[in-house]
Amino acid sequence: MDAVETVRNRKLMKGILGILMTVLCFHVGCGRKGPPKPPRTITPPAISDLTADLAGRRIALTWSVPRQGGEVVEGIQGFSVYRFKTSDPEKLCARCPIDFRKFEEIEIDADIPEKKDRVTLYDTYEPGYGYAYKVVVLHESGGMSKDSNIAKVLP
Repeated sequence: MDAVETVRNRKLMKGILGILMTVLCFHVGCGRKGPPKPPRTITPPAISDLTADLAGRRIALTWSVPRQGGEVVEGIQGFSVYRFKTSDPEKLCARCPIDFRKFEEIEIDADIPEKKDRVTLYDTYEPGYGYAYKVVVLHESGGMSKDSNIAKVLP
């Protein structure tokens, strides 16, 4: 009976030690408590040379693809283009707030070859209306540039 009890006691001790080790392994952490940190987003450079040129019944919006050291900025996903259209030219004054609405989204990989220096987007011009545009650069990390300069076409 002593030998059988000794074997049972050893098995019981091994089981208890196994459970304790498992609990300790799952309980151990890095030692720092706090909320998780989101992945770092990169803010791409803003467009500064947006132009809007009227040619007949079309408005040509043109801007440069952001570059650093002669190369397209890495990770640029595309551009969001915003437009404001009004029949009241007073709403396009220099100090007036402009209520932009998303007009177009352009993906750089699909719509723009990487070697291209400038982007051109066309909008239809309606006589009697004034237009204002701005562009925001989108980065694959989720970051967005500041607004570009505002380009206007007055009625």
